[in-house]
Amino acid sequence: MSEEKKVLEQYKEGPEAFKTSRTEIATLKYYWQISPLSGLKSKNIPRFLRKIEVFKNFNDSELKTLSRFMHERVYNAGEQVFEEGDSGFGFYLIYSGGIELFSKNPATNENELITSYGEYDYFGELALLERRNRRNASAICSSSSTLLTLYTPDLEELIEKHPIVGARFIQAVGFVISQRFIKLSEDFKLLHNKVCNEQPSEENEN
Repeated sequence: MSEEKKVLEQYKEGPEAFKTSRTEIATLKYYWQISPLSGLKSKNIPRFLRKIEVFKNFNDSELKTLSRFMHERVYNAGEQVFEEGDSGFGFYLIYSGGIELFSKNPATNENELITSYGEYDYFGELALLERRNRRNASAICSSSSTLLTLYTPDLEELIEKHPIVGARFIQAVGFVISQRFIKLSEDFKLLHNKVCNEQPSEENEN
């Protein structure tokens, strides 16, 4: 069973217990960590979030609010975050390590590598916007990794308690999805043109 599926089962058993793994940083500590005066050279969650492109329009207070609804978890190399066909339940940020996405080839029934993600990348965003979303790939840790995750119930509570931050987050996720579709469309056009150029013309066939 994938880790995401285990979390989903945990949530069904008791939402309050599910919340205990959320990242909680005291307000003063948060602003001290993100301040250039702190002298901290090591990476921390506030500074990590500030470097994520999708959150560039968030101010420090909004990032602080968002971080309170996230979960932090360390995964072992080879551990499965979610499995192809699972019900989507979370949006993941790679705090450290790496993730590989695999999809099963129906012709060979073998998993094939689709893409790899590294530190500061993110994936799984469709799960937050589509309730009946099914994962179209399996996510597996290529090395020991730490992920920050916002699950669907976290987003729903964020919207209820902090509607401005929730709306800004949905806008950011919508931008991520649109950029991915644009890239997919461009890749499809390149592939289509390549196939068309490689096909023999009717004159050559005759």
